[in-house]
Amino acid sequence: MKTLPEIPTVAESGYPGFEFLNWFGIVTPAKTPAPIINRLNSEIVRIVHLPDARDKLTSEGSEIVGNTPQQFAAFLERDLDRWGPVVKAAGMKVD
Repeated sequence: MKTLPEIPTVAESGYPGFEFLNWFGIVTPAKTPAPIINRLNSEIVRIVHLPDARDKLTSEGSEIVGNTPQQFAAFLERDLDRWGPVVKAAGMKVD
């Protein structure tokens, strides 16, 4: 981990393959026009890379990604594929 390099990761502690990410992202309602999504994306990426925002986020342990809407959608799909079976097995429901 970049912010705590002296602390071993879970994998380094004897549990290879273990990974848990805490992430933040912004989504829009379905069928939001692509030009609006692209504008939101470009502005959000620009803002999180401003020195003040970047310094604040990284000082709190965040790693700024700022990827494209398509990359974020692919990430969400992988996360759903990964955690969907866990949610189902646990019988979790959305209230």
